[in-house]
Amino acid sequence: MNNAKIATLGTIFVLALALAGGVGVSGALISIKNISNVRATWEAFELGRSEKARALGAIRKEFGYGGMIHQFKNYVLRQDRERIDVVNAKLGGIKAAIARYAALDLTAEETVALGGINAVVEEYARKLGITTILIGRGETSREIDRLVRIDDRPAIDGLGVLERYAERRSEASEGAIGKPQILTMLRKSLGYGGMIHHFKNYILRQDQAGLALTKKHIDVAEHALALYSQQPHGAVEGEAIAEISKVIQAYVKALQVAAAMVKKGGLPNTIDKAVVVDDALALRSFDVLSREIVSESEREARNVQRSLAIVANISKAMAWGTGIIIVILVVASVWMFRSRIVGPISDMTNAMTKLAGGDLDQSIEGMKGNNEIGAMASAVAVFKA
Repeated sequence: MNNAKIATLGTIFVLALALAGGVGVSGALISIKNISNVRATWEAFELGRSEKARALGAIRKEFGYGGMIHQFKNYVLRQDRERIDVVNAKLGGIKAAIARYAALDLTAEETVALGGINAVVEEYARKLGITTILIGRGETSREIDRLVRIDDRPAIDGLGVLERYAERRSEASEGAIGKPQILTMLRKSLGYGGMIHHFKNYILRQDQAGLALTKKHIDVAEHALALYSQQPHGAVEGEAIAEISKVIQAYVKALQVAAAMVKKGGLPNTIDKAVVVDDALALRSFDVLSREIVSESEREARNVQRSLAIVANISKAMAWGTGIIIVILVVASVWMFRSRIVGPISDMTNAMTKLAGGDLDQSIEGMKGNNEIGAMASAVAVFKA
C-alpha cells in the first residue's frame, strides 16, 4: 500500500462508496417489493376484516334468506305455530347484530339508519303476535298478509347506508371486490328485500311487480355466483357454489310453477305447498363460504406478518452493513489523507524550505515511492544536485 498511487486509492474509495450505495439501493428495492406485497395482502385482509362489514353481514344473515323474513313469510303461509320460536330467534339475532354495529364508532347517518332498521324489526316482532292471533281466528294467509303488512323501506334504505359505510372502512377496499363483498352481494340478492322476500310476497299477493322483482334478484344472485367462481377458490368452495346454484335453479323452476298457478287462480297456501324448495344445502353452503373466507383472512394475516418480518430483517441487515462500510471508509479516508498525502507533502515542504535556505545536505524522503508523491520527491531532488 505504500507504493499505491493516490489515483488508485481514490478509485478504491469511489468503488467502496459505490458498494455502500449499492447495498443501500438493493436493500431499498427489496424492502419496496416486500412492502408492496404487504400492501396487497393487507388490502385483501382489510376487505374481509372490517368490523362494520362483519356486523352488517350478521344483520343481513339474520334478516334475510333462511332468516327472519324467510321464516316470517313461511309462518304466514303455513301457519305452523312451532315456527314462532324460530322467527323470534331470528329477531333476537338481528337485534344482537344491530347492537354489535351500534357499539362501533358511528356517524349521525349510520345512527339514523340503525334506528330505521331497529324500528322495522320491532314492527315485525309486534306483527308476529298479531299474526298468531289471526291464525287462531282462522284467517286466510292472504288476509293475514294484508293485515300485518309492514313498510320495509326504512330497513332496506338503512341497510344500504350501512353498506356504504362498511365499504368505506378501508381506503384499500375502494374500487376493489373480493369474496367477502361477493358473499354480501349474494346474501343481499337472495334475502331481505331480495329474491326470497319478493318470492314469498308474490305467492301471497300474486302481483306482477312481485314476479318481476323476484326474477331480477335471481339474476343478481346468479351474477354474484359467477363473480365468486372467478375468484381463486378451493374445492370446498367450488362445491358450496354449486349447491347454492342448484337451489337458485330450484327457485327459478318454483317461480315458473307459481306463476302458472297464479294464472289459474290458485290460493297462496296451495301454491306454497306446490313450490316448496329445500334450502338446507344452500344455507349450509353459505356457512361453508363464510368459514373459508375467515380461514383465508387468517392466512393473509400470516402473510402480512411474514412480509413485515422480511422487511424488518432486511432493513436491519442493510443498516448494519451500510454502517460498517461507512466506518471502514472513514478510517481509510483518515489513513489515506494523513499518511499518504498530508504527511509526505509536509515532509517535502520542509525539505524544500531547507533547500531554499541553502541546506543542500537535506535528505528528500519518498523518492523510492512508485506514486505521485515519489514523482514529486524525485523532481525536488533535482534542486539538490
